[in-house]
Amino acid sequence: MAEKIRGKGVISGIAMGKIMLAGQNLDGYLVNYQPESIDEEKQKAMAAITAVAEQLRESIEKMQKNEETQAQAAILEAHRMMVQDPMMAQNIDEQIDEVKNAPRAVLKASELQAKMFEQMEDEYFKARAVDLRDVGKRVAKFILGVKEPEIGDEKVILCGREIEPSVIAGMPTDQIAGVLLGSGSTTAHAVIIAKARAIPTI
Repeated sequence: MAEKIRGKGVISGIAMGKIMLAGQNLDGYLVNYQPESIDEEKQKAMAAITAVAEQLRESIEKMQKNEETQAQAAILEAHRMMVQDPMMAQNIDEQIDEVKNAPRAVLKASELQAKMFEQMEDEYFKARAVDLRDVGKRVAKFILGVKEPEIGDEKVILCGREIEPSVIAGMPTDQIAGVLLGSGSTTAHAVIIAKARAIPTI
């Protein structure tokens, strides 16, 4: 007998499709990563920041041309600003000195900043913690050479405790049947993107 799970509906609708766990686990990639000298690790991190910022810029420009995706463009613009934040670069630099590993340093730096946001009382700023982790993960994945998983022709229901906004923004609307979030809020960027695309979300 199928198990029924009850949640809070954020965006109404009926979704049918294969469950797809959103967000890749990087543990295996991190274990196999072989760091080089501290200077080389810092160069890799800065090169990744530049490359991710450029990728975001290209995505933003495409979305700005379509009225239906302009709200998503604004969200990715916020991500681009986070990537290029001098404080983020400085924190990554300091973490590389400590852990001597670029991708781990990036993830640690973004997590530290995310925790700062989670401690804020304002719900909007609390929700930005997910965005900071998303940005850190994007940069770490670039350093590790991790590619996004390919999706077939079938529709999927994205499922995860926290789903990075870039995961939803990077997928065509007609491939996403629904979104299941383990935690979050109506001000989370993942929810805002889903709402803009009228994707049923719980």
